[in-house]
Amino acid sequence: MLAVISTDLTTKLPEEDNSLFIDHVAHAGEGSALKSTNGEHIELITGSASERGYTNSHGAQARFNIISYFIQLNSTHVVLLDYWNSCLRLVYRKTTIATDYTGLCTQPGYADGGPQQAMFLRPPAMIMGMGELKDFIIVLDSLNDAIRTVNIENKMVGTLVKSEKFHFLSAMTWELSVNKEEDVLILIGATSINKLRVSGTDFITSYGIVAGTTDNALIGFQDGGLQQARFNNPLQIMAIAKNVYLVSDPENSRIRLVDLITQQVSSICTRPAPTIYGPISKCSLQSPRALLLQGHANVYIGADSEILRLPGE
Repeated sequence: MLAVISTDLTTKLPEEDNSLFIDHVAHAGEGSALKSTNGEHIELITGSASERGYTNSHGAQARFNIISYFIQLNSTHVVLLDYWNSCLRLVYRKTTIATDYTGLCTQPGYADGGPQQAMFLRPPAMIMGMGELKDFIIVLDSLNDAIRTVNIENKMVGTLVKSEKFHFLSAMTWELSVNKEEDVLILIGATSINKLRVSGTDFITSYGIVAGTTDNALIGFQDGGLQQARFNNPLQIMAIAKNVYLVSDPENSRIRLVDLITQQVSSICTRPAPTIYGPISKCSLQSPRALLLQGHANVYIGADSEILRLPGE
């Protein structure tokens, strides 16, 4: 399955030929690898899609225990979130060598501190900070009920906020906003879309649900008003306009459109349509997971075994 997609910053190819992605199979014993489309062929950057583990080495010799997310710090350095090894790893693109970045790999737990003291517990997602957090990586450490910060310069790990409300969260994105006084994280859980307002590096103003329900017994599928909508363990969320989001809902084989302006949730990619090509509102998907917006119209979706490009209408 393709878990995360991003434009590859290393090459100068056109965007449509230029994607970096995670390739893994979620069955016991299967591995996880970072790959690039690199034009007309697939190039392995690091790891193995057939074997998991923990090994710092180069290229295909490196081992990860499910890469849940990655961030490109620049054109040469990629930080990977190693889920089951509970740490952040670093890949240098020029040599493809993987090393530890921060956190004690293979030692899950909860601790702030330097790279050799900090501990995470199977973190599912991370994003680059913005505003006053622009020099930090923000890590969703939901099994520790926490949102953590990693200082990019010294790799020190801290805790931005800790609450049992975060326990079932799986992904996050920043709200598109012109408000310079605060930043807003949009987070998804098993059945809900949530909003966290952040002011500064240590002051949280509010947290609350904006769509779906916090009752995990109501997991399922339903379009409609924000509070009536139902989700089934959505995996990724992406802002496409202010207060408008795409959410991958693989168990429902749909991409969901969450519009906080009209206060409606709808499905733009559903099973019955005969083809994935054509307008984005007429497509058929099987287990869509990863999301990438390039330009103003093209949405790329990572599904079970392929990357699909869905041109806008």
